[in-house]
Amino acid sequence: MRTDEFGSQFPHFIAANVLSYIGVPIILKNGEVFGSLCAVDSKPTIFTEEEKQFFTKIARLFSYVVELERLAIFDSLTGLYNRHFLYENVQLQNPGSILFLDLDGFKTINDDFGHDIGDFVLKEVANRLKALTKNYPDSYAVRLGGDEFVIVVPQLIDKDDIADFANQVIRMMDNWQIFDKKLQLTTSIGIVRYPSDGKDIKLLLKFADLALYRAKAKGKNNYQFY
Repeated sequence: MRTDEFGSQFPHFIAANVLSYIGVPIILKNGEVFGSLCAVDSKPTIFTEEEKQFFTKIARLFSYVVELERLAIFDSLTGLYNRHFLYENVQLQNPGSILFLDLDGFKTINDDFGHDIGDFVLKEVANRLKALTKNYPDSYAVRLGGDEFVIVVPQLIDKDDIADFANQVIRMMDNWQIFDKKLQLTTSIGIVRYPSDGKDIKLLLKFADLALYRAKAKGKNNYQFY
């Protein structure tokens, strides 16, 4: 650390008695740098080529673990949480709301424009939901599968506030101009509140689906409470 150019750029390392350092980046399959695997010592050390390769192998192994964890809880197409994450991690002890979304007209888009455009739409839906949930603490979006999505919004319990949130989602999903094509796509929403409507996530989703069915029956592009 005293002689290498890297060490001279970080004098606080030496001040902290870090006299040896090795670091290997942990790079995910998409090229994203997740972090770095580092080791430090209070004694000067020269790392051999064999030790460097060993550290690199450990960093690769760690990246595989991160990828496996992502596959377990994230939807591979949209990057949103998946059904497994929702079932295993949703917290229903404190009051909140769950919105069950279904895209109106998505099948027609797949049939008319192909699955590539359909996948593009699903990714864009995910991006819009991520942007919206950033404004609500601890909220998150989930892709259940196909064109079905769920938004979990803890602490959102007032009916007027929930309605305002649902209207934001509807407006956000009502503008689809892609590749010079105006897509006829909207969303219908079924809403449940927990724990008043239930304390089991599968039961709550069933109730939300019933409310969603009513929204479809009332002409789509609207929301209904269970």
